[in-house]
Amino acid sequence: MSGSVGIDVSSLVTQAQFERLADSGFKFLIVRAYRSIGAVDTNAPTTIRNARAAGMEDIDVYLFPKPSGGDPETQVSETVDYLHSQGAEFGTLWLDVEPGNWSASKEENQKFFMAMYSKATRLGSTGVYTSAANWNAIMGNFSGAMTIPLW
Repeated sequence: MSGSVGIDVSSLVTQAQFERLADSGFKFLIVRAYRSIGAVDTNAPTTIRNARAAGMEDIDVYLFPKPSGGDPETQVSETVDYLHSQGAEFGTLWLDVEPGNWSASKEENQKFFMAMYSKATRLGSTGVYTSAANWNAIMGNFSGAMTIPLW
């Protein structure tokens, strides 16, 4: 995937839209599969199927968690179980770390993230979706995730 052009989406995308993207050189896709409101994204399976029908094969998903008031392992399980139950095949599950519902406590955020990551790695390929600025603001100087693939 290195050097390829891709897109991440957080809403329903049609097959025709994916065909236009593919014709424009887009090679991979990352679909939001869990929303920061604490629920699976019910558009994800249809979006994944539409992308496959348009010829896109390199498809991952991301989980935008709800750290405040949500169990990290349950959020991962709900995401993966829902996609599997809908026949939505994907590669890597990316854990999204960006501003939202995170705690003011970096230690609490680190614990939440590592519980999410631990569960996700037991279920398949996992990575982290963040920027240096977001990571530092939410996790601080936390090196516990140094070996995790980064998007």
